[in-house]
Amino acid sequence: MKFPLPDIRPSKMERVMLCPGSLHLERGLPDASNFDARRGSAIHEVSYRCLTNKHIPEDFLDASISIDGQEINVDSEMVALARSYVDYVNDRAAPDGIIDAEIALEYGSLIGLPNAVGTADCVIRKSKTRELLILDLKTGRQEPVQSERNYQISSYGLGGLNKYGIENFNTVELVIYQGSLNHVSSWTVTTKELLVFAEEIKAGISAALQPDAQRIPGRRQCRYCKAKAICPELATHVKSTYEELQDVNGASDERIAKARKETGLISDWCAAIEREAERRLLAGRKIDGFKLVKGRRGSRRWSNPDEVIDLLKAMRLRNDKIYQLSLVSPSNLESLVKTNELGKRQWNSLQPFITQSEQKPIVVPIDDAREAISLSPVVDHFDVVA
Repeated sequence: MKFPLPDIRPSKMERVMLCPGSLHLERGLPDASNFDARRGSAIHEVSYRCLTNKHIPEDFLDASISIDGQEINVDSEMVALARSYVDYVNDRAAPDGIIDAEIALEYGSLIGLPNAVGTADCVIRKSKTRELLILDLKTGRQEPVQSERNYQISSYGLGGLNKYGIENFNTVELVIYQGSLNHVSSWTVTTKELLVFAEEIKAGISAALQPDAQRIPGRRQCRYCKAKAICPELATHVKSTYEELQDVNGASDERIAKARKETGLISDWCAAIEREAERRLLAGRKIDGFKLVKGRRGSRRWSNPDEVIDLLKAMRLRNDKIYQLSLVSPSNLESLVKTNELGKRQWNSLQPFITQSEQKPIVVPIDDAREAISLSPVVDHFDVVA
């Protein structure tokens, strides 16, 4: 079979593997960009500059970085995330690993997609131990991402073997780093095992290239799919889920369990419909029953802060009426230890003054890697009265 050259980037690989038909349905649809995505790109850019130049993340505090034509201001939280990631990379590379950050890797030749290239966040080569480390920085705060049999980072791993030589490594460690969730997931495989996994990916891509490739709705594959709003299979799935739940006792645990499994996917579908309606209206199309109006005005801010300060001082206002001064957070202060502006003993002396709220229970799927909280049913604490 002759393979065309569709756009199957590593970030899209899981979607194509789980829903082969999404490849054709997404074709030609515009890419969606939001603030969280641009914020994540800015954190990647700060990390890249620190790993490739003599910079530290703190150098970029309050700096402005252009992402997709929009300026993103680097705040203290972004600096802290970049700092934790850069430190992790440097620790993993020590003492003699070679770091390549934001490196283009051609992986397609190993999975039947000649010339397909993806950019890995970081590659560490350790020639003495014949190890290849691939690191993928995730900045999302939704849920932990696991590296085992992860199609995206495995594609980077294949690209690393292709670029640096399969014969030069015994093992490949694939690491997903999510500093925002304090989550690190690692999967170590032999080069042979990764090449076997590549054959599974190759078969999945072959299925996706078929004109009648099956579309299979699911939370993981649909989450970032550009075609959610127009996918007939997803719409049918939402409808059938609703109809199925009508046949179950509304107060039963069974009905709640079934409904809870689908709420994420259904809410994603609803949001996609809203975005698509907005996109069409903004393009001048008519959507029956809806129109565009002007929303709320943005927050007020000074167009020329320096000139305003001079004017306020001329009005003889005190500094405490002009400026706001607040104590920095423990996370921001801890970064000063990394730059030797604050000693470790000094930092340790502040520990008794740090408080942190307890973790709140959250509902996740049963296959989530985190340990379940054990609670007794409320009814168990009451006696049955005749």
